[in-house]
Amino acid sequence: MDVGAGPGSITGWLAEQTGDGGEVVAVDRDTRFLEPLRSEGVDVLRADLLDPATDPGLFDLIHARFVVMHIRERERVLERLASWLRPGGLLVVSDNADLGTPGSPHERFRATMAALWRTLEQSIGTDIEHGRRLPAALTAAGLVDVDAAVDIPPIGPGTAISRFWRLTLAETRPLVVATGLADDHDIDLVEAYLEAPDTWDLSLGMITAWGRRPAAR
Repeated sequence: MDVGAGPGSITGWLAEQTGDGGEVVAVDRDTRFLEPLRSEGVDVLRADLLDPATDPGLFDLIHARFVVMHIRERERVLERLASWLRPGGLLVVSDNADLGTPGSPHERFRATMAALWRTLEQSIGTDIEHGRRLPAALTAAGLVDVDAAVDIPPIGPGTAISRFWRLTLAETRPLVVATGLADDHDIDLVEAYLEAPDTWDLSLGMITAWGRRPAAR
């Protein structure tokens, strides 16, 4: 099961791996981008993870990327995901942690990113540091063999993460400015910094943690 499947990129890959003998379920509150995957044998389920009526069944693998960090009831969501694993099944969760920005040499970049995190926290409840706590949270949810890995892509001219931040700041500029932690001039400086030929910096890391439901005795 791919949770919070969004446009379905991971769902499609999972369908390729399972082949004709497997079953893949894509779950999201908004499934409009997932509908084309039905023709590839994917079951598409429109559901809210916190709705008591949501019962997708049991799975050998459940994957969630950049989902749990945006839900205020994070521990409850992880408990529910763990409960949908078959004995021996694997839960894989990826979330962000701001491992690079606090150490950036660019003061306005640090301030602007802090303003963005404040905006997300106030608007939808995002916890940008939740990724750091994922291994402990999976253990608390009753999983075993818990482990984790981290990926931090570099910021620099022409990189995907730099383009991501420029597009994100363009969309969220009014909300970021409204926090009082950064202004339009700060954002202009950051956008220039992201594409400067001599920029090399770090920002978000993606922490992926995984654990298994104990096998039946």
